[in-house]
Amino acid sequence: MADWHRMTAAALGAELAAGRISSRALTESMIGRVENVDGKVGAYLTTTFDRAMERAREIDDRRAEGEALSPSAGIPYGLTDNICTVGTR
Repeated sequence: MADWHRMTAAALGAELAAGRISSRALTESMIGRVENVDGKVGAYLTTTFDRAMERAREIDDRRAEGEALSPSAGIPYGLTDNICTVGTR
């Protein structure tokens, strides 16, 4: 596994578009990173890993079907819990 958490979004998008990595693999890696580090830094109050994996599967399926996707499609991201998260918690 590469140090994907150190790559820019543009570089990750290029890797996804070229088929060198999948959104599922990238998302699993980022979830692992959060699980390994967040106990020390406490950056997240709420995580939605199940939603992230569901979305990653959808993006990979769409990409496999040849659909043209945005450069950011399939790149997982985190949002701060100070925004509206109705229905999440």
